[in-house]
Amino acid sequence: MTATSTGPTNTPAIEAQDLVRTYRTHLGVIRRHSIEVEAVRGISFDVRSGELFGLLGPNGAGKTTTIKMLITLLLPTAGSARVMGYDVVRDTTEVRKRIGYVFGGEGGLYDRISGLDNLRFFAELYGVEPAAQRPRIDAMLDLVGLAGREREKVEGYSRGMRQRLHIARGLLHDPPVLFLDEPSLGLDPVGARELRAHHRHERERADVDAIQEGGRRTRAAQPGARCVAGRDRATRCGRWHSATSP
Repeated sequence: MTATSTGPTNTPAIEAQDLVRTYRTHLGVIRRHSIEVEAVRGISFDVRSGELFGLLGPNGAGKTTTIKMLITLLLPTAGSARVMGYDVVRDTTEVRKRIGYVFGGEGGLYDRISGLDNLRFFAELYGVEPAAQRPRIDAMLDLVGLAGREREKVEGYSRGMRQRLHIARGLLHDPPVLFLDEPSLGLDPVGARELRAHHRHERERADVDAIQEGGRRTRAAQPGARCVAGRDRATRCGRWHSATSP
């Protein structure tokens, strides 16, 4: 993985400025009324090339909401964010070309086709060159320990195998910026250890930028509704205002 791109230079790989995300929900059964919930409250931070940037916090702290704004799946209510110099609202296509996203859970895969066909589909979707697709797929299958099981339908995979396929999918196109949202969910201890070893290797090999939510080994800050962190790259949760103040 590299942290180079055709976008603007001399900028942080990821930067957020006063990001806010609110939504409306309803309470009550007979006398229903709506309230506005603040999921992410005015958080500002940046991630430099080659940095592992961790998000830690309790359920509902806004970690996944923050990631979804950075990967263009949610629009910020206020504030701005850029990935590799591209605005997440105005330049969604350019941002998506430069990111990978690994999340935990059952979704995001096609159950009725094989793991190999899933990776072939996503290789096309991510724009991997045809000649490079099979070598890259084989490398990812070896990396996540699914070599030899790739022709089985995903519906027959265990939860851990599905998560391994998620990881392969997220790394398939060798993205400059990788977002990991509970990437070890469902993995056995050996798989989780191998994943952490891969993170360390990639960080040493090249300028890889990653945001990890919910991990045990993190080096940085957590934006969220009620969770932010200091520039010492350690995360804390509370009602702080900016990632620049511990």
